[in-house]
Amino acid sequence: MGSLMCQMKWPAMRSKWKGTVKRHPVLAVVVVFMGIAVLATGCRLFLKGGVAFLTVTPDRIEQCTSPNVAVEVRWYAPRMPLVNIYTSKLGEPPQLWLTAGGRGTIRTGTWIADGSTVLIADAQGRTLARRTVTSVDCGPDAPHPKVFAGVSEP
Repeated sequence: MGSLMCQMKWPAMRSKWKGTVKRHPVLAVVVVFMGIAVLATGCRLFLKGGVAFLTVTPDRIEQCTSPNVAVEVRWYAPRMPLVNIYTSKLGEPPQLWLTAGGRGTIRTGTWIADGSTVLIADAQGRTLARRTVTSVDCGPDAPHPKVFAGVSEP
């Protein structure tokens, strides 16, 4: 009954697409080749290690009460036995923080600030993923970010 309903409900659609390949063979060939290309790209990514990801939580910080915070770093690099995790502050080159397995979670010390970047790289130094921590506006009533406990920085 369901297939009969479908045939009765969509006869115009069936007749519209029926014979499209015969009328537009070039279009059919292009669609097939595009499908093969997409499938091949996806398989190549999977076989080469897939797509790595990196999260930093929180990725947006409020620096009104403290200039530095601790964050949780979580990464996944499929088929990578080891990855190098680098950190850098704004305007500085990345420094190797640790070498770890292809999947993991770790908490930093309280040295992450606005503009700090965390990245993971493979053994050859190719960047797999990168995240930069940014700050949020503290609002008009918040203390200036350079003033902490009565000590002012230039």
